[in-house]
Amino acid sequence: MVLHRLNGYMVLILLTPSTISGAIVARRAFGGDLNVQSSFFVVGIMITFASAMGIMYRKQTRKHRKWMLRTVSYAASPITGRLASIAGRHIVSDIGSYYSVWSCDQLLYVMTDVNAVSQSYPQCAQAGVDLSKVFVAVHAATKGNGLEYGSAVRLTFGLALWVSILIHIIGVEIYIRKTESSNQHRRGFVLERNDDDTIKSRTDDY
Repeated sequence: MVLHRLNGYMVLILLTPSTISGAIVARRAFGGDLNVQSSFFVVGIMITFASAMGIMYRKQTRKHRKWMLRTVSYAASPITGRLASIAGRHIVSDIGSYYSVWSCDQLLYVMTDVNAVSQSYPQCAQAGVDLSKVFVAVHAATKGNGLEYGSAVRLTFGLALWVSILIHIIGVEIYIRKTESSNQHRRGFVLERNDDDTIKSRTDDY
């Protein structure tokens, strides 16, 4: 029990700065478009809510187990999102007709060569323009140059994270229902399995 508690507190301690950091970087991560921002914020809210429910039900073992399973599943969704993004960027690259929007100052940050930027994107070479307010379309291609590869990553990550969120929500709920017999309830200082009748009567207790 002591090890379980220490592990739980350690998880919560690590989740706190990671969730806050995710909310902070969402504005800029992978281009910071609304698709990416919203997915980051939704994951953060889901993790915060599920972990708070897990803490609230820490003395009700059955409910605590379910909410902490949800917390871990939601926290793992960005990992699945990364994997889905790898597949997504190759798919859009093979299709060949997808573009993402970049500002000129972002292009200069990535390409660094001013002449190369002005040749490929003459809009960014006009005198007196605010580079942060001029936007161009960049082709998304994993087999292109570094900028085009970055465009493919930027284009697909938000969608990939949303897909992974959906997968983890559905997956953890299926797992919880399939492992209902593993739920245990506290009697004093002892954890005991539920009998079959109790399991059937408590399947809606979430």
